[in-house]
Amino acid sequence: MDEPERRAVYASVFSLVMFVDVPISFMVTRLIPSSIHPVVFRTDSGMSPDMLVPLMCALFGFLLIAFGLYRFRARTELIALRVDVLKGRLDR
Repeated sequence: MDEPERRAVYASVFSLVMFVDVPISFMVTRLIPSSIHPVVFRTDSGMSPDMLVPLMCALFGFLLIAFGLYRFRARTELIALRVDVLKGRLDR
């Protein structure tokens, strides 16, 4: 979409719909036990308790990677802003 306002409206409506849909999808797997969706964090689901620690370590690692990428992006934007300010000072 070329219009920024229209794109913003669609994005906000989509995010609201997804915000409502996530808890519904989560609860459906618990309300219908005969469905094909597995429930992972239960003792009778087939996931051994020994697998929980590596899973949490992997999730924590992904969180650290995401945070590092976020910091890198923020620092890059800050440096670009400083460069623009310095260019403006040089032009004057």
